Amino acid sequence: MSTQRCLVPPVADLFFQAWCAGTLGPDDRSHVRDVLLTDSMSEEERLAIDRLIHCVRRGWLVMHPPSRA
Repeated sequence: MSTQRCLVPPVADLFFQAWCAGTLGPDDRSHVRDVLLTDSMSEEERLAIDRLIHCVRRGWLVMHPPSRA
C-alpha cells in the first residue's frame, strides 16, 4: 500500500488562503488554471473556483499582476 502526498494544495485551501490575504497572486492563478485544464475536476474544486471568480468580480479579492523582471 503506497501513500501519495499531494504536492499541490486543494482549491479549497487556495480559496481560504486568498480570502484571508485578500489577494490572488500569479501563482494562485496558475494553480486555478492548471486545475481547470485537468480532465477530472471534482465538484468541490469547481465550486471553490466559482467562489474565487465571484469574489474577484465583487471586488472582495484583488488579483495582482505577474511581476516583471
